[in-house]
Amino acid sequence: MLNPTEMTPRDGAGLPAAGGVAPHLKVPDSFNLAGGTMPAAQTFTTYIYHENRSIDDSRKQSRLFARGGSIACFGDSNFAGFGFGDIPFAENYGISGDTLGGLIWRLRSGYYSSLGRSRAIVLGCFPFNDICVTSPDLPAIESVYASVLNYFSGPLVIVPPTRTSNGSWNGNIATFNTWLRSTYTARSQCVIVDHSDLQDGSGAALPGYTLDGQHWASVMQTAIMEKIQAALREV
Repeated sequence: MLNPTEMTPRDGAGLPAAGGVAPHLKVPDSFNLAGGTMPAAQTFTTYIYHENRSIDDSRKQSRLFARGGSIACFGDSNFAGFGFGDIPFAENYGISGDTLGGLIWRLRSGYYSSLGRSRAIVLGCFPFNDICVTSPDLPAIESVYASVLNYFSGPLVIVPPTRTSNGSWNGNIATFNTWLRSTYTARSQCVIVDHSDLQDGSGAALPGYTLDGQHWASVMQTAIMEKIQAALREV
């Protein structure tokens, strides 16, 4: 069980009387070994920001080589601006506009080669940007998403795509989330965040919970963060 808020003395730390015990994340029962089959490349046009951000992310990974590693959080625009300060050692790799094709490009690029030493993976909102297009091919999206999940073989927290204020998207999001839960709820060391309480009776996001119909308002950010923290304590 991974408790991201539990602190234990770091090896070699001084006595409390000599300045306190340096906090260190509790060693998890297992690391998130990215030991599965690498997902096949998808059609994806790399843009400068995306590529530069990925290169920058590769410089953040030194803690993944250390004992305990870090929690690697991938997501789209809702994650890109998300503050993970309440989760010790979490690294935010969210990129605005990211899709499954973009995520797979990043995984295949080698910039995230240290994920085998991460404590857990958080996948946020994928595949929102794949679904919210004209006539999305949901079976194909599900197949690609499954290839990503099969790549990660350790503790995994999934934040499914959230409902929007745009009713034309919500049906496809609901269909995908139903498939996701029916397929992966029983997976070992995997927790799928339940955010059904953040939508109204019609299945749309609660009033005031989004900024523009799809991006999270602060009240929704707070609620999602609390759910991620709870999920990390379960995996």
